[in-house]
Amino acid sequence: MTPRVKESRPSSILLTLLPRLKRSEGWRSYLYVDTTSNLTIAYGMNLAHVAIVPSGAHVVLAKNQKLYQVEGGHLLLTTVSEIPENIGDLLLVQKVLSIIEVIDEKRPWIKKLDDVRREVIIELCFNIGLAVLDYGTFMSQLERGLFKEAADNMRSWKWYDQVHATRAEPLCVMMETGNREE
Repeated sequence: MTPRVKESRPSSILLTLLPRLKRSEGWRSYLYVDTTSNLTIAYGMNLAHVAIVPSGAHVVLAKNQKLYQVEGGHLLLTTVSEIPENIGDLLLVQKVLSIIEVIDEKRPWIKKLDDVRREVIIELCFNIGLAVLDYGTFMSQLERGLFKEAADNMRSWKWYDQVHATRAEPLCVMMETGNREE
């Protein structure tokens, strides 16, 4: 007999996930460039990716791209206004809810995982992007309940080094054990 797993509602996950995301991302009321060259604001809300293009390089722009000439090849960002933290809270909640919606649509079997592991997947999608849902080996490990292997897989990702072990390792442990790091 297969044990029944309680399907949780997003609100129960939000109670534990949002405070952890807020701690991990940290609040910034101003625009900044994160460790992966994304223009970011609030609680790690990526607004755009920044890249330096060498002078004279031929660039074909997509609709959502703009090229700005910067002196000496450097990008200078000047904060012109800030947003209140309560707006950042609303952005964070909206972003997480939209991630949950995509996960539920694209990988409905994830709903059957326990809340802790679902939180890890949501946080990975928040931090890395929805492309996580296309990591074939990782998704297969999760679907088959191979959580130790999935956690080891996470440790091999570029993301692990980018966000540093102090942020990544607790998520790996949560994935492996199904217990929250407190």
